[in-house]
Amino acid sequence: MIKPDSSGDPLVDLVMRGIGCALPTEYASQVTPELYRNLKRRNVWLDAIAQLLCLAGLFGGIFLKLWIRGKPFQYRGWDFGVQIGLAVALPMTFILLIGVFRGRMRLREFLVFYSLKYGMDARKVFFWIYAPMVLFGIVCAYFSYKP
Repeated sequence: MIKPDSSGDPLVDLVMRGIGCALPTEYASQVTPELYRNLKRRNVWLDAIAQLLCLAGLFGGIFLKLWIRGKPFQYRGWDFGVQIGLAVALPMTFILLIGVFRGRMRLREFLVFYSLKYGMDARKVFFWIYAPMVLFGIVCAYFSYKP
């Protein structure tokens, strides 16, 4: 059975394991260590790009208001929601584009890798956690940027 990778931070690992208990992956018992090494070799760069896009969305949300409205930093709670939404929307879009341009099998391979690496079912995480966060970001953007 494949164990999830450690993030190096015990608190993050605790949260990830908690989510993994709520949204368990069925792949952990079906994948051999050799197959996981191959999945990791093929997908670690995609995961790294998704993590960079997450940071870009998080920090980009700070400057988005300045760029759109041209106002100095008057940070409100809605702006934090925009940051959260962008931090999830950018990597999600990238991962979905993998499926569009590389095919469903490549997307499925990445989702299996993601599930094994983080110890939670990626499809359920995307649907039950990430999609609501993107919707939250859209709602916050509406209230933050309305004239």
